[in-house]
Formats: sequence, C-alpha cells, structure tokens
Amino acid sequence: MESNVLTEQEMTKPVAAPNLPHHRVVKFINFTDQDFTCSWNGHPKLFKAHDFQFMQYGLAEHFAKHLTNRELLKRGRENDTSPKRPNENPYFMEFFRRAIEEVGSNTPNDPDLIAQEAIDREMKSKLAGGATAPEGPKVEGTPETTKKEGEFEDIPVDDEDDDAPPAEPSNMAAKGAKKSKK
Repeated sequence: MESNVLTEQEMTKPVAAPNLPHHRVVKFINFTDQDFTCSWNGHPKLFKAHDFQFMQYGLAEHFAKHLTNRELLKRGRENDTSPKRPNENPYFMEFFRRAIEEVGSNTPNDPDLIAQEAIDREMKSKLAGGATAPEGPKVEGTPETTKKEGEFEDIPVDDEDDDAPPAEPSNMAAKGAKKSKK
C-alpha cells in the first residue's frame, strides 16, 4: 500500500515554478576591483569589476557564492567559505549580501526592469563607441518665443470651474461693450 506522507527528500526537493523565490529577478554585482569569471553549466561568464547584471536569483546566488569565496580566501578566511548554513556566518554573508541586490517587483516580465536593462545596454554601447553627450549652452528660448509667451499674460485664468467656457480678456470685453452701445 502506498503512503500519502511525503518523505523528507520529497519535501525539500526544489520545484520549478515561476512564483517561487528562486525565479525572482535580482541584480548580481561584482563589487570588487577585479574582474570575476565563474562558470555555469560549463560556460564561463565574465563580470567586469564594479559591473552588474540582472538575472534569476538561483543563478545570481551561484555567482555570489563563488565571488564571496574568492574574497574570503584573499583575506585568509578559508574556514568561512561555502558554509553549510550561510545565514549563520557573518563573514560569508557580509560579502554575499553585497553581491545580490533585490529589484522591482521581482518578475522577469517587470516593465521597469526591462526598460532599465534597455537603458543600461544603450548607455554601455554609447560609452563603448566613444560617444559623448553633446556639449554647449542650454537655450531657454529665443526673444521671439519669449515675446509670444508674454502676449497672453493679460488673460484672466479661472481655476475654479473647468467646465465653464473660457473667460474673455478684459480688453476684449471692453471693446465688445463699446460696440454694443453704438
């Protein structure tokens, strides 16, 4: 007879579903002054110093763990690398938290995240191509446009009722009154 009770192995087995925490999108940051290379699925990935990339949490966690271990080894803390309970090791968590940053609504389809990634890619490509922002004085307006803007200063504005027809300028009302007297 088959039991309906789950084994400990079955309860701890990861399940791939879009709403689970390991599918949320985070920002992985190489917070160090050196480039960092780490492999995933046999493919090396290079992260330039102080660079960042948006990715799923599980992947960022993998890269953050290896970056953290590298930094701990450089500081002579080999006993703190890859702890069984990372949350209980303050030395490990100090670096690990610097490598992963939460973002937006943490969904891969977050429009703000997608827009930010597009802006980041565009800025990087412009910087790589040597393009710079145009320089020069900012022009607020020409004398002609300033004059045109000033010609409406005598018109009264009624902010109380937006549904009412626009008020006539005071000099126009006076002209209309003179015409009706004739």
